[in-house]
Amino acid sequence: MSEEDTACSGFFPVSRAPGSQGHPASERGGIEMSTGEKAKAKAEQVVGKTVRKVAHAVHKETLAAKGAALEARGRMRGTKERAKDSFKH
Repeated sequence: MSEEDTACSGFFPVSRAPGSQGHPASERGGIEMSTGEKAKAKAEQVVGKTVRKVAHAVHKETLAAKGAALEARGRMRGTKERAKDSFKH
């Protein structure tokens, strides 16, 4: 283990993404993170909508509310990512 790996985080080595060459996402432009976050937001929306609709079909209102909350969280995450993109360009 080199001294460079432990310099930033104390004892534990810093894990880096393959191909990042040691640069944080902010120095690379952060495109990869934004795309991943957008995908996560869309996935939350789809899962939330599916859970909500299935729960309504089987009359499980508590589960339907949880699905609606998950869907709303996905929408908010997507809105945040679109706002971040608008400031980048």
